[in-house]
Amino acid sequence: MPWWTHLRGRPFYHPLDDEHPPARVFMLRRLIGRERPSRVLREAQNALCAWPWGRAQIARLPDEQTPPPATPIWEPRYTAPLWRLRLLAEFEMRCYDEHLAAATDWLLTNAPPPDAIPDDAPINLNALVLSVPLAFGFESDERVQMRLAHLFTTLRQRAWPQSPAERADWLAQAAYVLTWLATPPADLVALVADALLALDAHVPSRWRRFGAPIFDQPDLLFATRVLLELGVRDARLGAWVAAIEAAQHADARAGWYLAASRYEAAAAPLEAEGAFSRWLTAQAIYVLNAWYGDA
Repeated sequence: MPWWTHLRGRPFYHPLDDEHPPARVFMLRRLIGRERPSRVLREAQNALCAWPWGRAQIARLPDEQTPPPATPIWEPRYTAPLWRLRLLAEFEMRCYDEHLAAATDWLLTNAPPPDAIPDDAPINLNALVLSVPLAFGFESDERVQMRLAHLFTTLRQRAWPQSPAERADWLAQAAYVLTWLATPPADLVALVADALLALDAHVPSRWRRFGAPIFDQPDLLFATRVLLELGVRDARLGAWVAAIEAAQHADARAGWYLAASRYEAAAAPLEAEGAFSRWLTAQAIYVLNAWYGDA
């Protein structure tokens, strides 16, 4: 049975319009298979880098003249530079921009080392920090390599939180970091997938409410998408895919809605809570395509 028979209506047209450049680039890369140097993808990527909403976020980032923060790097929650950078990373704004590069360098300089993270820090702060430079092309930076080595060791030692709910969040963030690597270690992909899927009955209740940006609050859609991007096809993942499929609305747009908005870092929310979301719809369509595509 073709994968698109799992969709109600034709929701894929909406993420491909010009209203949400990150959703359009996401669809072109993952659903339509437009890889560089595709003209269509290149034009969409250029539009994303010139996007006024995204440029407004970049303009509010620290630069090489910004002093170290007087408060923890994650405070205030969802408005500090860490969160704005993470927002841009989630939207995959991989643009050559000196301000963005300077802000990423500022983050790597001022974030606490992975072996000295305070107890009151967000879950898996090291993975949160890593997702930013990896998204923006800093993988070879020695500070990034040091943080990756620490994350890999922590995973292999299974030194993650004991609380199942916290462990689910921690593992989802770790898995997201692996998606940014050119060649993620196969043993770590298998380890993270098995540990995360074993928590199915213990994931936080908010995992069933799909939100954006993710920041430090993963959900079922995010975790499923990440595991599929890593090539995971474990049968246990089928229940998560089914839950995502069931969340599709039966209205005219036939898409997925934003149940939890965390756009505090932005000057203006990009999509309204409780409304149709191009960004979530693009990801949900990817999940159904990746899972059912070979069926």
